[in-house]
Amino acid sequence: MAFDPDLATKAWMATLDGAVRAKSDAYFEGGYWLILWGFLAGVAADLAILRFGRAQRLSARVQTITPRKGLQSFLFAIPYLLLASLLVLPLTLYQDFFPRKAVRPAQPGFRRMGRQSGNGAGHQRAGLRAVLHGRPRRDPPLP
Repeated sequence: MAFDPDLATKAWMATLDGAVRAKSDAYFEGGYWLILWGFLAGVAADLAILRFGRAQRLSARVQTITPRKGLQSFLFAIPYLLLASLLVLPLTLYQDFFPRKAVRPAQPGFRRMGRQSGNGAGHQRAGLRAVLHGRPRRDPPLP
């Protein structure tokens, strides 16, 4: 007989009593709220960087370093990503570090967590910002 994951899941869930099941459901559904708060914190960080002129000053500084647009986008993305990550650091610690420490007190500290979070989401955000920062090419006006 083949293994049926749906049947195994139903059998396991049937062993849980009401209080444990409610706690599990609340934890699982709370993850959706954390995703929303993470998105809103990222948008707020980006708006703060743009609103306070930090992005404009950074862009002007990068333009003085090199005339190549592709390299400008890359050089802009690095400090922009670092600044945005610093602004959302409290939420990142709340979402990732403190819950893991409560469950596994012997877990390694901030350095390992920073490496893990930088591997996936950091690369995606840097790539997205580099693409969004690039200016659209304008064709010369027609005669």
